Parts: sequence; structure tokens; C-alpha cells
Amino acid sequence: MEKLPAITGIPILAVFSIPGAAPAPTPAELADEALQLKWLREQIARYRAAHPAARVLKMDRADHDVFNSRP
Repeated sequence: MEKLPAITGIPILAVFSIPGAAPAPTPAELADEALQLKWLREQIARYRAAHPAARVLKMDRADHDVFNSRP
């Protein structure tokens, strides 16, 4: 497949959902959440590095379907 040329000069809005803690989490759930948040912070940093002009919006306590969970 042929590579497309880079698209530049258009606005980018990147929306990342930041899940909230489960009510009364167990120690295992807390550990899992900590790993998930570490991974997510790394992904956001990588995205910002690749797209420095992008506006990055982090939505707290949102799920995968961010536009419906946090209208």
C-alpha cells in the first residue's frame, strides 16, 4: 500500500477517556487501575510528541464511548 503524504495545517482535537475508580475497589483493582493509568499517560505523551499542534482533552470518569458517557 502506498503511503499518503503527511497532512498538515489542520486542527486536531484528541479526546482521551480517563476511567474513574470503581466503588470500593479491591487491592487488585487498585493495582490494575494504576497500571492502566500509567499506560494511558504514556500513550497521551506519545500522541502529544507526534502531534505537537493538537489540542488534547482528557475526560475524567469516562468510558470507551466517551461522547455518550460524558455528553
